[in-house]
Amino acid sequence: MSDPVPPGDGLPRVIGHDGVLRWLRDGAARSMAFVGPDAVGRRTVARWWAAWANCDASGDRPCGTCASCRAAALGAHPDLMIKEPAATTRKGRASMRRLVRLDQLVFRENGDPEPLSLWLERRPPFRVRVG
Repeated sequence: MSDPVPPGDGLPRVIGHDGVLRWLRDGAARSMAFVGPDAVGRRTVARWWAAWANCDASGDRPCGTCASCRAAALGAHPDLMIKEPAATTRKGRASMRRLVRLDQLVFRENGDPEPLSLWLERRPPFRVRVG
């Protein structure tokens, strides 16, 4: 297993996803969704990719020092938006099936105030938006 991001710089430490990181770096897709069960590393990989795709340095990992990498290290990257399944239903009950609601992705009246599709339409502050 590799350690594409050295520990200590605040960037996500990705372990055991070498093939996925290589695939992302090679630009195999322009649009993708990071989905899967809890605790498999999809958020970590998405955070790493947002940092790497927007990094000022060229290389196979984020530099950790440019403005994009510093924002990623703080967990406040303006080009990364994570939409998680709702924990409760519209009526306020605990959700039995944790699903991403349609209004989290596209505009719906009385829905999510900032759906992913509207956010993706705006120009990224760095280079690439990752949702």
